[in-house]
Amino acid sequence: KRTQAFQIIDQQQITERTAVTFIPLTTEMMSNYWDSGEPADKAGGYGIQGLGAAWVSRINGSYTNVVGLPLAQTLALIKDMTEGSEDIVDPL
Repeated sequence: KRTQAFQIIDQQQITERTAVTFIPLTTEMMSNYWDSGEPADKAGGYGIQGLGAAWVSRINGSYTNVVGLPLAQTLALIKDMTEGSEDIVDPL
């Protein structure tokens, strides 16, 4: 499971949880993936937006959360925080 949390201007925060299910992996599959170099700079050890996607059988939650930032939730939070402000362009 991947959990992301963030806070904007000490006013509001959200936590988004996403469960990622993988197909059964062999040691050889994991070793070959490591040798590709892709997972070396990934916080979770795999890139769902790259080769790692081939092993994902199910995502329960936000795809963008797995990539790194729950976009829909972030935009909703920004919209809530800036409601009524004339200086902010509504992204939604």
